[in-house]
Amino acid sequence: MSTPTERRCLKCRHLNPAATMATDEACPKCGAIYSRVEAFVKSNVGAAAATASPFTTAAPAMRHSTFGAPVVPGATPNTTEFIHTLRAGSLYPTFRGLVRLVTWAWYVLAAVCIVGGFLAPGGIMPKIMGIGLGLFLIVIAMAAREAALMLADLSDAAVITAVQACQPLRDKPQ
Repeated sequence: MSTPTERRCLKCRHLNPAATMATDEACPKCGAIYSRVEAFVKSNVGAAAATASPFTTAAPAMRHSTFGAPVVPGATPNTTEFIHTLRAGSLYPTFRGLVRLVTWAWYVLAAVCIVGGFLAPGGIMPKIMGIGLGLFLIVIAMAAREAALMLADLSDAAVITAVQACQPLRDKPQ
């Protein structure tokens, strides 16, 4: 239990036994201003309770995800919803559009190979090779699309992580 002169940081959970309880006081460990973090948590926990988030369970939280939703320790996020949200707010929409375009080009090439396989003159071997090549190109297109999207997802996540890592520096008093 904290005494009146102790203060626990809601950002890093550090217990400051020498807190002065001033409104502009900062956590000695992470530099966050206590009053700002407390106001942020109070406003976002209330907002999160009003709108159900796919990222958390309904429990009080001390940290917040990249998208402002509370993160509850031990909760399993809805990965599909998270990826859709990450991709909808991507910093690389042109790259993602190019990936879609190239994927469709591979699909068209695969369709041409499959149709060519069906229409190939000669025995059964040219038909099997054309259809097999078409199916192979479909698999390659799907794998290349996922690899490219993972690259963009990693880039988006790296930028978001860097912004979050710099947050304590912006919260420090000058």
